[in-house]
Amino acid sequence: MGERGDMRLLGRAINNRWLTDEHKPAAMAAIEAGLKSADDRVRQSALRNLIAMESQNQKDEHQQANEFISRVIELANRLGIDVGVGTGGQAAEVRAIEDDGSTAEAEEERT
Repeated sequence: MGERGDMRLLGRAINNRWLTDEHKPAAMAAIEAGLKSADDRVRQSALRNLIAMESQNQKDEHQQANEFISRVIELANRLGIDVGVGTGGQAAEVRAIEDDGSTAEAEEERT
């Protein structure tokens, strides 16, 4: 199979998430070789494949971060802690639910 066919096949593998961690170094080597090709179409295909791989990596990282945050919030809820999310230098409000059902409020400055 020629360079174009290789890039098409690699693109299909990326889009269908067939690449495992052990295959990613070889895929990156193929993309790097494609970027250095004399054929414009091969270079464009290699660039599309590179963008697709990076996009998938970012989506996966965001999903892992969201899952972690969800687990932390779930744990906080089980412990009776209502967590307010603050940004930057703004104060974050945290309320702990007391045994009698009342809430104890505290403000905490995030830096």
